[in-house]
Amino acid sequence: MTPQPPAGHWRSVEGLLSIGILALVVAQLYQSTQVATTPRGTVAREALQSLHGSLGLTLLLFLLLRLCLWLWLPRAARPASVPVAADALARRCILALYLGLLLLCLLGPLFAWSEGHSVSWFGMVTLPPMLTASYHASVVLGYLHSAASFLLLALSALAVGVSLWQWARYRIGPWRILPAFPWSTGDVADRASAGSGVGVGAPWNVAHGLLFATLVGVGALMPYRVFGVVPFTTDAQSVPSGPPPAIDPYAGVGVPMRLSGRVQQEFMNCRFCHTLEQDEAHGVGPNLHRVFGRRAASATGFYYSPALIAAGLDGMSWDEGSIDRLLADPDGFLEGRHRMRYAPIDDPQTREAVIAALRSATR
Repeated sequence: MTPQPPAGHWRSVEGLLSIGILALVVAQLYQSTQVATTPRGTVAREALQSLHGSLGLTLLLFLLLRLCLWLWLPRAARPASVPVAADALARRCILALYLGLLLLCLLGPLFAWSEGHSVSWFGMVTLPPMLTASYHASVVLGYLHSAASFLLLALSALAVGVSLWQWARYRIGPWRILPAFPWSTGDVADRASAGSGVGVGAPWNVAHGLLFATLVGVGALMPYRVFGVVPFTTDAQSVPSGPPPAIDPYAGVGVPMRLSGRVQQEFMNCRFCHTLEQDEAHGVGPNLHRVFGRRAASATGFYYSPALIAAGLDGMSWDEGSIDRLLADPDGFLEGRHRMRYAPIDDPQTREAVIAALRSATR
């Protein structure tokens, strides 16, 4: 027989780990918004990414310890008023959240290595890279990292929904899904099988499995629906470059202008998906260095949508007119089949300023 650990001390450790995990998740959510709104290639973004990685490694350690305790400690018994299947669903929601977080924390360093970044814990311990920098790997891992994030959002919504439903249906406090709260109070039952899944029944196991599989599917689809991200790329240049324009579209263009207000925010949206400097790797979208005068869908190594490939083969090039139409009506441009996702810029003067900033930054 496996010796049972003393529950009281380790329950306290389990609760503290859970509180730490919750605090780190909140901190990471805030960090993610800061990274997303900071331009690529800047010192500020590098510092934010380093802090984001350090917090992620700390979260990974906490999760591994928490899951070990999950397996080691005897599970708390279910409340007597809650059916076995309903109690099992609640427990599975929480376990799925921890496993989803674990997946996200494992994908984070892999994604960083694929983009050529080092991974360290607050600059004190640097992990040896397990991957060489590769655009192809970064596309796949970036997609998976994004999909895991959306999966976590879906799992969180499910956990909250299940807790509120059980509160309304069985009068069980919804706060039991929160860290350090006891699983049940008052009358309890099924101590021997609590948390083991015994007695749930095959139909409910199948139903729960289908529910979580559906959420995985939603997480896998959302990166494409929201960001236009696909998990693959190609080395082939989809469209020939075509002859250079008769007049250099960058003639007379000076240093990047100082932006403010809405123009700055709209231009930041470009930098969220695209790199602008020469020889930088593609991001979510292709590198835009010298994009003015370039044939559509002709950047080597980026996997374009069929609509952009067809437009490039028909001779479409990027200039003030085509970019203005794209910014003004992204859903109408090429019937929205270009995978670029953002809100239209209605004001013509704002579009003109964004286009001028883009030309200056990509010269």
